[in-house]
This record gives sequence, structure tokens and C-alpha cells, in this order.
Amino acid sequence: MNESEYALHNASESSSPGELRVVDTVLQDGRLYRVWESRHADLLLPIAEYSNKKRQILALRKAEVQLIHRRALFGYLRLNGVRGEERRQLFRIFHQTLDYHNAVLAEHRQYMLAVSSRISTDHLIDIMNDP
Repeated sequence: MNESEYALHNASESSSPGELRVVDTVLQDGRLYRVWESRHADLLLPIAEYSNKKRQILALRKAEVQLIHRRALFGYLRLNGVRGEERRQLFRIFHQTLDYHNAVLAEHRQYMLAVSSRISTDHLIDIMNDP
């Protein structure tokens, strides 16, 4: 977990400006940081149980794929410029029980946590010398 936290604190060296804003928000919001820390630990715990380096790397790669799905909705919205009623309908599909405002907040929180975890898993893969 120390390496993951290190990766977040040093994200300025390898992250895009958008990712930097996300990481800064996570690091500055104590409650959000604790949620990230807990979810990231849950993500890494099964990986840490492997004693074989190759299995750990494969598990980290699998975790990264899972994180893609958690970032996908905001990526889609940004890439396609989805606005207005089309955007509202999309959030209704993903968050049927929440009103639009709360659905956007919930999805954005998930996006920020996933971006932060991806930065950390990338760092872990790098220090394990995975090509």
C-alpha cells in the first residue's frame, strides 16, 4: 500500500493534467482519500497473496482492466460530448435508483477512485519491471 500511496503523491511526473486534478482532489479530500485507500486495498489484497512475481503482474493487469470499466462512462461522455437530455438518459440507465444529480456525483466519485487506483497499479507494474 505504501507504494500505491507513493505513486499518487508523485503522479505529477507521469500523469496527464486531467489525472493530476483527480489525484489532487483525492489527496486533498480526507474522506475521499480514505474511501480510495480502502477500495484500493481491497483491489490489491488478492494480488499480494501471490508469491510468484508473474502471477502478481497478471493479477495487476487484470485489476487494470476492471478499472477501465469504472472509468468508462465518464470517458465516453467526454469523448462523445454527450450533453443535455441524452446525458440524463444515460445516467438513468446506469443509476436507475438515483436522481440525476446524485447519479453524476456517484459516477464521478467512482471515476476519481478508479483513476487513482490505475495510477497506482501502473506504478506497481513499473517497479516490477513488467515490459
